[in-house]
Amino acid sequence: MLESAYISIRICVYPATMSDVLKTMRMSRWRFWCAHTAISLVVMGSLLCIATDREFWPFSQYPMFSEVTTAAGGGALKELRLIGITAEATPREFSLSDLGCTYPFRRSRLKTAIKWISKRPHSQQLLNEAARNMLVLYEENCRSGRCDGPPLRGIRLMWLEWDHIDPTSPGFGAPDRQVILAEVAKPLADVQ
Repeated sequence: MLESAYISIRICVYPATMSDVLKTMRMSRWRFWCAHTAISLVVMGSLLCIATDREFWPFSQYPMFSEVTTAAGGGALKELRLIGITAEATPREFSLSDLGCTYPFRRSRLKTAIKWISKRPHSQQLLNEAARNMLVLYEENCRSGRCDGPPLRGIRLMWLEWDHIDPTSPGFGAPDRQVILAEVAKPLADVQ
């Protein structure tokens, strides 16, 4: 800071050429290599996360909430949803992500975790366990006041797929396919 102030005062008092100014502002070799090494490590860490489709803190592959894939006749939209099934006489289904009841998980983190679990051996058992844990987490968030959702009978973890999306219609409409990854229901005695 003082060096830049000194340079600006020197330029005002003593007219100098641009080459004189650049000589006084030049970085030492050590600082130059340290800066370039740090930049290279950040770029390589990000590229590693993108190539492996995994997250290594503090780097990320920056996942989005949905995927657009190529299907016959155009693009398709695929979105992971965590669906709550209410404990009412006539059960309703609603997205838990819309209410923010999946704290501390955000949609992007939840999707990354589910994709990672799906690629592992014994993935169905792990997905069922994840759905069971999300049901417990939902109930804890309701008790703590983070979520004001209704009591649940169960949870469904599913992919929703749309083959053709009409850009003129509000929202996506009903999905063309629903693929259930895991479904967990409470025993009837536990339903409030």
